[in-house]
Amino acid sequence: MAAEPTTTPHRIRLILPPWIRRPVVGSAVVSPRAAACVVALAGSVGVSLWVVLAAAERRSFLSPPARREFAPWLVGPLGHRLPSLTPSTVTLRTELAAALGLLAACWLVASA
Repeated sequence: MAAEPTTTPHRIRLILPPWIRRPVVGSAVVSPRAAACVVALAGSVGVSLWVVLAAAERRSFLSPPARREFAPWLVGPLGHRLPSLTPSTVTLRTELAAALGLLAACWLVASA
């Protein structure tokens, strides 16, 4: 038992990619690639939040329970938090398509 090494061998350290080997000082975001990933993830959270708030705002095609009646107990705590939502269904569909495109772009940046 005493002959077993207690630390990791030095050859394992060479297997790690360079961005993992260098120490992080100050911030967790040390490279432009990591910063782009953080911004992309924040953008995807923001776009998802907009879609959720739009679905909870009023009756629309975004919320299946709202097709017949928009029951207040189905809306939850996020209901009516986006009063500037457009009343036009065509505009709302266009904004949803743009939001989904932006969400796809954020996903591509975050996964690259």
